[in-house]
Amino acid sequence: TLPMRLECLRYGADLVYCEELIDKKLLDLRRVINPHFGTIDYVSTREKVLVFSTIPEEKEKLVFQLGTADGPTAVRAALAVA
Repeated sequence: TLPMRLECLRYGADLVYCEELIDKKLLDLRRVINPHFGTIDYVSTREKVLVFSTIPEEKEKLVFQLGTADGPTAVRAALAVA
């Protein structure tokens, strides 16, 4: 969804939204700086797949949607991607 969010920002969007990500999935991610694309990637350590990607320029305009059923788990997950 990163290309779509970037295109929306280029066309003047004030805010962009990522897809909803579940808190327990986020706790299994590893943060990787990708110098080839200039992105910050979050990769699943179990499945070895890219789950979320962002760039520094969208930091103040991105609404991160966190799905949860448990407050303490949500806090841990939010801190993992903050």
